[in-house]
Amino acid sequence: MLEKSLRDPEYKIYVAEVDGSIVGFIELRVFSDFVEGAPLAIVQNLLVDKNHRNLGIGGRLLLMAIEEAKRRDVLELHVWTESRNSQAIDFYTKHGFKERALLLEREI
Repeated sequence: MLEKSLRDPEYKIYVAEVDGSIVGFIELRVFSDFVEGAPLAIVQNLLVDKNHRNLGIGGRLLLMAIEEAKRRDVLELHVWTESRNSQAIDFYTKHGFKERALLLEREI
């Protein structure tokens, strides 16, 4: 899936390294929304190794994704996380995200 995603011009991944080891990453996907009449984007995954959390790595990765979204003239940037993941919800709220919708999921 990663190889396929990397070939997609609407996909971007940023990786954080410490001493040559990957300690985190963020995935951004941009898509057209004809109702909004503008591109939207979603952070599909933001992951930082447990031993490297609370060091600002996640915030820097998120900032890189936000800057990429701005370069692409994205109207809205969305994120999702588990509804009980209070740590992630607090992180995104701290970075200016607001709860506006409910994501429902069905496994196929």
